[in-house]
Amino acid sequence: PGRDHVAPGPRQPGGGGLRILHVGNIHPVKGLDVLLEALSGLADVPFRLEVAGAVADERFRRSLDDLMDATLRERVRFLGPVPAERTGELYRTTDVLAVPSRYEGFGIALLEAMGFGIPVIAGREGGAGELVTHGRDGFLVPPEDPRSVARHLRALTDGALLEAMGQAARRRWEAHPTWEESLVAVIDLIEGASRLMRHVGIIPRR
Repeated sequence: PGRDHVAPGPRQPGGGGLRILHVGNIHPVKGLDVLLEALSGLADVPFRLEVAGAVADERFRRSLDDLMDATLRERVRFLGPVPAERTGELYRTTDVLAVPSRYEGFGIALLEAMGFGIPVIAGREGGAGELVTHGRDGFLVPPEDPRSVARHLRALTDGALLEAMGQAARRRWEAHPTWEESLVAVIDLIEGASRLMRHVGIIPRR
């Protein structure tokens, strides 16, 4: 996958606490329950959480209400599905992307956020480790570990650390190939494999 899925732009400065974004369908695999449990232990930290994604599991969505007390409900906003053209607006007003998935494939939202200079907190199972360097441009957390998520969110309330990791995230995004570059690499790989198979006689020469 390429890095030019959403065109990045400058983020708008905050000032009202840590601005956290969770992007992904509301489903157990994305770990939103883990994130909410982590946030329930940060009552002393000013923050707000926006959740962008469609409900993919109604029972799971209802269970999230049981994890939130009245104070946490005031800080969490469920946006529902967000069209691609609005995704950039969300990133521009975000400090941290938190998606502590139980498992993640590639995680396109992680790469999108990094393009806006946003450090990420992601589950370490799956493909997130190919994008995120733990402690440099984000944090990788074990599955179902709200304490780890809470610890890293608290660390990112340090403005200097948030800025440094955001700059590192942007550099990581810049180093990632675009969709066009990824396509060229795949074509080269297929053509190279085809030439090799012809050379060894696996497929006939034309």
